[in-house]
Amino acid sequence: MLIATPLPSGVFTSFTKPSNGDSRASCRENINVNTSIYEVKHASSIGFIVTIQTQKPPLPSFQLVKGSYNWNLTTPAMIDRETTPQFTFEFSATDGSLSELSVPLTLDIEDENDNTPQFINSIYTGTIYNTAKAGDYMLTIQATDEDLNPNITYFITGGDIGNTFSLDQYTGQLTLTRPGNLNPVTTPTYTLTVQASDGKTFNTTTVTVHVVADPCSSNPCNNGGACAVNGMAFTCSCTTGFHGSTCNETGPTTSDPCVSKPCTNGCTCAVSGPSFSCLCVSGTMGNTCSPIVTTAAAQNETLDQENKAESSSNLLAVYIVVPMLMLSIIVVAAIVMYKNKKRQKIADGNAQEGPGNKWFDGSLEINL
Repeated sequence: MLIATPLPSGVFTSFTKPSNGDSRASCRENINVNTSIYEVKHASSIGFIVTIQTQKPPLPSFQLVKGSYNWNLTTPAMIDRETTPQFTFEFSATDGSLSELSVPLTLDIEDENDNTPQFINSIYTGTIYNTAKAGDYMLTIQATDEDLNPNITYFITGGDIGNTFSLDQYTGQLTLTRPGNLNPVTTPTYTLTVQASDGKTFNTTTVTVHVVADPCSSNPCNNGGACAVNGMAFTCSCTTGFHGSTCNETGPTTSDPCVSKPCTNGCTCAVSGPSFSCLCVSGTMGNTCSPIVTTAAAQNETLDQENKAESSSNLLAVYIVVPMLMLSIIVVAAIVMYKNKKRQKIADGNAQEGPGNKWFDGSLEINL
């Protein structure tokens, strides 16, 4: 850092160029080397040495050369605005003991038309139908130029057989001029040479145009259908009652999947996106509500279930009825034995008492 200190009395030191009112300069790019572009002035030109204290950016390096009374800022070998559009300098003045800095000097580099237009794309290719009309747009050719505010114009310089095409010189838009020249058989391809110029320099590129037959020229849409070009193919807009890619089909279309009544047995069809679903009634099932059919396997399974149920019932009967029946036999047998025993007892008593026994009447009856 330079520190300013007082000078001897009566000595006035300061930069008059650059100063607060004069701190900007300019020069054109590509100027000759060692050309003086600015004069640095100091109030005391005797006894002081003036040098470049700082330069931003530092390259390419400028030089400060002593003149008769002042110092001249001179150019380096090459100044390119597209690389460095501006420089900033500070100058230092010293008498060996005291030093001071100038205000910054800004140097603007002015543009020259020294760059060639460059096309945005390396190749340009387009396709046009043989039924295109005059004025139909094809493609746009564009170029750029690094120079400041370039004025680029475009021209077809070759390959335009029969002046078939037109190129807007300001926008680079390529359009059809003479549609009658388009023939995919005799001239299937045009190879155009296009030039982009900035008024001083120019560049060229190649534009390839392919001529193809209009897919609608053969009237592929039947039954009054309207044909529309769709890329390299076509699309038919069919009249009422017809459908298909070429309008040659009749009947239900696939736009409503329920039109064909896919649900059977009186079931309801409901649209579900591009497909359908059937609301089945009792006794039907499946995607289209088919009748429920009992298969042999299902019948066997049902029969097995019935046999199992019957076996369970029989076992239940055995476990309940048989014990009850045995219990009944035991009870009856006990009653018979009891009455037989009672009868025997009475018979024994009568035998002892004889016919005079008042209880014996010869007509004893046992009722079971």
